[in-house]
Amino acid sequence: MSDTTRAEDKMKENEPELDLKKLDLKDDKKANFKERIIESIKSKEYENVKVSLYDTFSNMKNMITSFAKFETSLDCYIIHLGEFLKWFHEIVTFENEVAILNGITTLLDHIQNGVQEIGKNDYLCFVIIVILPILQDPDASMTVLPKLCQILAKFTQADKFGFAFILQESIQHSGKTPMEKSQFFKQMIQLFQQYLTIQILNSEAGADPDEKVINVVQTLSIFGTFSSYLAAINETNNFIPYYELYNETVEESLDLKEDYPKWKVHDGFSFCNYSFLLSTATKGDILRIESMIQMRHELQDSFFRAMFIGVNNPYLQLEVRRTNIIRDTLYQLEGKTNHDLKKQLRVSFLGEDGIDEGGIQKGTLY
Repeated sequence: MSDTTRAEDKMKENEPELDLKKLDLKDDKKANFKERIIESIKSKEYENVKVSLYDTFSNMKNMITSFAKFETSLDCYIIHLGEFLKWFHEIVTFENEVAILNGITTLLDHIQNGVQEIGKNDYLCFVIIVILPILQDPDASMTVLPKLCQILAKFTQADKFGFAFILQESIQHSGKTPMEKSQFFKQMIQLFQQYLTIQILNSEAGADPDEKVINVVQTLSIFGTFSSYLAAINETNNFIPYYELYNETVEESLDLKEDYPKWKVHDGFSFCNYSFLLSTATKGDILRIESMIQMRHELQDSFFRAMFIGVNNPYLQLEVRRTNIIRDTLYQLEGKTNHDLKKQLRVSFLGEDGIDEGGIQKGTLY
């Protein structure tokens, strides 16, 4: 099975119903501020430019009408990344960036306060926001991202899918080279990763993750959860390697003794539930904890069973020959039950005296 086929299968697993064809922009030409802004710049009506930019980015309908393009190959509307970025660089000045930032802040405030409600296809607006170069500025990102992540974290599954679909198609139809697409995707991930790092560093040591941390992690899960649409697309197109999603600050602040039990019993937020942020080494630590807990439980169960049933070895005991370690081990494991396989391992070499306190076991395994 090819990588593309596997990715497509992943997309279909949790793919909600999504209708992107009902976005009718024919009667909204008056709300198209894009060309109006360019004309105002040409005629040097700079105050009108700032007003139009604010009006555009403070209203979802105005934003979609101005920038959404119908892609015939997909039979739906997307944001043409190349055209949008070209337009942005034509109009960008410090004053215009401030107007855009103020507009976005107003829009996000209105959404949070219920003044503007998110409707079908409105996630096109959020695609526009996350691809804005203005967010690469630290001050701008710290103004926008807390509000943006709070909203994205509450997206329904259908909205997350729609957002992911439009975002990836906007990248795919950007007219850019594969390397440029990869770089753009990487910058977008890094934007949220840096924000997550800052929020963790600003948190009190040992404190539970606050709402801002939880919101940005849940937002990153749109990109990083391997059952999601974007993750499958990323895997197919090799936008970024999986390790780009690791976050060192998360790992440094992670207390598995506290986090792991929450994950196992689904008690509140747990970083273990967002494994795409964790390196292979940390995932290995989680597996070791899981193994130790299972061995401890099995050891306790063995003692209780011995009390009522009779003699019952609390360990997974293997007796092997040095000259046939692999064959002897596999032969004996074949006859063990699931309960036996969860027990702590004890190994002895045939014809040799010795109590396995870990050394003999290591000699067998390594």
